[in-house]
Amino acid sequence: MSTYVTEEDNLLNGNQPQPEIVNAKPTTKKTIKCRSVLWHVTFWGFIINYMVRCNINMAIVSMVIPRITTNKTDVKVSECFNHSTVALLRNTSSVMSDEDDKTFRIERNMMDHLGIDYNRAGFQWNEYQQSLVLGSFYWLYWITHIPGGFLAKRYGTKLIFGWSNFLSCATSFLIPFSAYLDLNALLFLRTMQGFLNGFSWPAMHNIISEWIPPNERSQFVSAYMGGSVGLAVCYPLFGFIISISSWEWIFHFSTVAAIIWFIFWQYLVYDKPSQHPRIDSDELQFITESLGHSGHNDSKDKIPWIAILTSIPFWLTVVAQWGGVWVLFTLMTQLPTYFKFIHGLDYRMSGFLSGLPHILRMIFSYVLSIFLDYLLRSKKMTRTNVRKLAVFCNCIICGIFTIILAYAGCDHIIAIISVSLAMAMLGAQACGPLSSFVDLASNFSSISFGISATVCVLTGTFSSYIVGILTLNNQTIQQWKYVFLISSAMSLGTGIIYLLFGSSEEQRWNKSSSKEREMKPLTVIANIYPQYDDNNGRKDSM
Repeated sequence: MSTYVTEEDNLLNGNQPQPEIVNAKPTTKKTIKCRSVLWHVTFWGFIINYMVRCNINMAIVSMVIPRITTNKTDVKVSECFNHSTVALLRNTSSVMSDEDDKTFRIERNMMDHLGIDYNRAGFQWNEYQQSLVLGSFYWLYWITHIPGGFLAKRYGTKLIFGWSNFLSCATSFLIPFSAYLDLNALLFLRTMQGFLNGFSWPAMHNIISEWIPPNERSQFVSAYMGGSVGLAVCYPLFGFIISISSWEWIFHFSTVAAIIWFIFWQYLVYDKPSQHPRIDSDELQFITESLGHSGHNDSKDKIPWIAILTSIPFWLTVVAQWGGVWVLFTLMTQLPTYFKFIHGLDYRMSGFLSGLPHILRMIFSYVLSIFLDYLLRSKKMTRTNVRKLAVFCNCIICGIFTIILAYAGCDHIIAIISVSLAMAMLGAQACGPLSSFVDLASNFSSISFGISATVCVLTGTFSSYIVGILTLNNQTIQQWKYVFLISSAMSLGTGIIYLLFGSSEEQRWNKSSSKEREMKPLTVIANIYPQYDDNNGRKDSM
């Protein structure tokens, strides 16, 4: 894994004496930069963040009895199936007798001991019910995005992101219990996990404005792609866990991983550089000088709600985010089901092919972020055009590959290649719309991103609902073609709009709150002493 390279590393060392800074350790050339540590902990944080989203996406292909085993004449199956595929699906279903099940299952043993009745033979959910399970995470997820940004601005990212991430993932151990008891209990728990998880993403934008210089933001935001690595690793890992044990252990693994990450987060992360007890004095000075006024993020600032909600550049960035997120949520949520029930792949192969595109997404995001930061530092391209280049990859090229996926038919090689390239292009999201929110208004980036996420997260609910309706009793190539064409239309349409009209220039209302507060004492003096100049001090007598 590549190490986060800071802008400071690329600058020549000066000979000027460095001023003494309180709460900072003496200069040590070999000291690991705290920004690099923050990147790595954030990276793993987003692995955890996405683990809670994707664990049931993989588990459900084992939990649910394949519809092909029901022998119902009204259930249409994939045109790609042959007799061997049908046999494979029947053999990998979750239908089992107590005598055949030799795996140790905590939940079943506890409920047997307590005399609780539960579903022993597997879950006979149709495609619509499965879409409810997959989409329920996003039902209340959008509600907590704006509060997440607001609370992070007031109480800090360490508290809000840390506890949001931890609680949403750690509660995964309750998923098997709720599933065995009742579908509605499972839907309620997944909804609560989404509600808790919704605080996390907007909260992270707040710490970026405190720690990361403007020309390093594209590269730092690549840490958000830890979610892609999480999916790339978790999907095949979960497939392996299912093949050697049972689907319940997926959720136990998620809980343990969340606990371990949370311990490191609490020890290594601080909301502001000045609060960090182990930061090097050179790094602290560099951050302070690089951020200047853009680093100001006072929790007492009055949030310019009207200015944000009426900002055209802000809403155009939301539009670009919508298209990429629609494709991301569709592929992230549905790929395990698509590969198994359309191409008839087993758990291990389905998990591997569902995870592979996400590692490509991370790699592309990191490489592109380095290139775009270079364009910014060398002033070869304006900040707006840099973000538009990222959106072109994120929306336009991704949309083209999604069209190819739609027409892949039974050719699983073309399907794998097209979905991998489409997902790779989505890696540009980090240095496109996500970075643009900080560019537009760094002081209120957590708020603006919270608003955007509130809107864009609805794609998770809409896309899952559409897949459930289109594939209900009809798991065919034709129906999945419609799913991917809808995703492509969303991606291409929103990308074109942003390329034509989008902007990433800093907005006037970003500095209004702090500037007004700073100028207020001078304005009072000027009213009392007219000869005093607000900008230059005392005027010369005429």
